[in-house]
Amino acid sequence: MIRKFFVFCGIGVSFLVFFFVYNSLTIEKARALYQPPPDQGQEKTVEQVKKNIQALKGLPASELNMVMDDFATSLGVRCQHCHVQDSSGWQFDKDDKPEKRTARKMIQMVMDLNSTKFGGRNAVTCFTCHHGSTEPVSVMPLPQNPPKMRKETEESETGLPSADQLLSRYESALGSSDAMGKITSRVSKGVAIDIQGKESPVEIVQKSPDKIITSVTMREGMQFSHAFNGTTGWMSSPRGPRELSPDESEDLKREAALFPYMEMHLLAAKLHVNRMDTVNGATVYRLSVPLDEHSTVYYSLDSATGLLLRRLVITETMIGDIPEQTDYSDYRALDGVKVPFAVRTAAVDPRDGFTYKFSSIEQNVPVDDNKFQMPKRKK
Repeated sequence: MIRKFFVFCGIGVSFLVFFFVYNSLTIEKARALYQPPPDQGQEKTVEQVKKNIQALKGLPASELNMVMDDFATSLGVRCQHCHVQDSSGWQFDKDDKPEKRTARKMIQMVMDLNSTKFGGRNAVTCFTCHHGSTEPVSVMPLPQNPPKMRKETEESETGLPSADQLLSRYESALGSSDAMGKITSRVSKGVAIDIQGKESPVEIVQKSPDKIITSVTMREGMQFSHAFNGTTGWMSSPRGPRELSPDESEDLKREAALFPYMEMHLLAAKLHVNRMDTVNGATVYRLSVPLDEHSTVYYSLDSATGLLLRRLVITETMIGDIPEQTDYSDYRALDGVKVPFAVRTAAVDPRDGFTYKFSSIEQNVPVDDNKFQMPKRKK
């Protein structure tokens, strides 16, 4: 997925809300919703926009934050472990700390191993050895549980339904095409629960085909919002509003949709049924499809109900494969369609993981387009 807009405002809040788009959209509108953004030329690499980049030369600049989050969580640390922070703020280009110099050596070691021993595949990452600790564990802790024997069956490899069959079943599980086509807006209210169990009020307003605003009220009434107005994305915090980058805006554009079925429908020709799996205790069919040159999306459809239980995006970077995951549950019938009243997000930075529990969802309510416009910065 997708991606961590509120990290930039300093509190590490990221809202990856569920994706919905109604089925009566014309193919032209639907394709516009999911097609890649216009070519804006070759993306700059991180050394072209940041100072003193050495080990990560060639990394697309848009991937830097997710890679840094991956490093931090793999070692169980935060930014200050390697980077200098003083009274004037972060000094990311400084090399004062030995930990930063060590990190560069470790990054090069990982890339060399994958290149020379694994044919360029990201088989080894920081997490492979560290598992959330600065000190890799080299001696096996005892006692160990006995190994579980893998049940070898051909059921999960052969005789699987086709992608078209599963997609058709998913559509039927959501509701009729007519019912989905009648949904033009949605207002969802409830709470966002962070990793520490703290609840904050959340409101998500969506208007077809591609408008969304998500607002969360934090402690002391501080409000954080991010939105896509049909053209550009923006976010707002107590520090004021700012426009989002094209990559961030494109992610929000996808989030604005009313049903994830349409994304799968438009990618149907490339959808591949991998295998059967388990998600939160339910047996699922797992499908995959490339999203772009570096990312693959995996959909897990409940084998019993046909509904989407998980959407997992894995982005391949030069230093490892990085996942972002959204789980859907508590589906309820509303206006002739099934809507999840619980959505759980997870990313490599634990602070970016939230559980959204909605107490009310209203559809086809009037929504003024001005609601999605970026507020003016106060002077």
